[in-house]
Formats: sequence, structure tokens, C-alpha cells
Amino acid sequence: MTYIPTTPEDLLHWMHTSGLLQKHGIQKIGIFGSFARREPHNDIDVLLEDEVFDWKTIEAFRNEFQLATGEKLDIMVRKFAEPLILKTALRDIRYATIS
Repeated sequence: MTYIPTTPEDLLHWMHTSGLLQKHGIQKIGIFGSFARREPHNDIDVLLEDEVFDWKTIEAFRNEFQLATGEKLDIMVRKFAEPLILKTALRDIRYATIS
């Protein structure tokens, strides 16, 4: 069954309660960009805040998310982010933190 995200808060809640974040070891994720601003979008932009990630895990998360939602997912990892792009992203970011 496909999950169709309608709001940033709804999507963050779904990612947490579905177990998707825990399955891939994600402790803190933020949604930014047009979807976070509730504007028309062609993808969903997320910022991964965690320090330890390997690209295989990131790709597995992206693939599972896209299969579950039908939405394209663009992922930015904070420690590799270009500073100007990160600054822009942080203006409208919405977070989910797993504890």
C-alpha cells in the first residue's frame, strides 16, 4: 500500500511510526524545500543530521521511501553539505528526532 504524504508534519510522523527511520539507523531527519513550505513540489528534500552513515544505508533508505510513497527523495547529509545550500535549507526545515 502506498503512503501519500500530505503535510511535512504528517510525513515526519509516518517516517517515525512506520519504523523506516529506526530500520536505517536515522536519529534525526529534517524536511526542507518546497514540500516543507507546503508549495507544489516535484520531490521531497531531507537533511540527515546523523554523523555516521554509509552510502549503502542512504540508498536503501531512499529506495524504501520512494517505493512506499511514490515520491522522489533528495537527501542532503549535513556533514557533506555545501554551506550556502545548508543555510538556505535550515530556514524552512521541520525535524523528526528519534529517541
